[in-house]
Amino acid sequence: MLKDVETRRDLRFILFGGQEQGPCGSRQYVQQLDGAGRARIGSVVNMDMIGVVRTDTPTVLLEGGPTVSRNAIRALASAAHSCTGLKVHVSYQYDGSDHVPFIDADVPAVLTVESSDTGAGSAHAACDTLNDIDYDYALDILRMNTAFIVQEAGI
Repeated sequence: MLKDVETRRDLRFILFGGQEQGPCGSRQYVQQLDGAGRARIGSVVNMDMIGVVRTDTPTVLLEGGPTVSRNAIRALASAAHSCTGLKVHVSYQYDGSDHVPFIDADVPAVLTVESSDTGAGSAHAACDTLNDIDYDYALDILRMNTAFIVQEAGI
């Protein structure tokens, strides 16, 4: 939908696989960036597990670095409040997903993930199936992320 839209910033949609074995793809991507490449990145939005409601209230966890990600987290929380009914949790204890190599390279990055800091229950187990996905919930997280991206890209 955005391929022919003029933006102030480049938009890159990147899929990294196998992150449970370590952020190998995102780490390699960040390592190949030179200083100018890093400077061109306004923010990274990493979506990981966005479709299963694991709390009483549909909740999104915004996780990032305490300094480098702070503005992006604020803007994402604002987008969540204005575009969705999601409850927002924020964590500056970041680990375990593809946003980490970006933060470690001082690039603003935020993980947007279902739920909160509590465990993911049956995630990655044999009983974790497409039947568990709440598509309206996933769409709310996508709405939040898209509103943020539109603002960041200057659309």
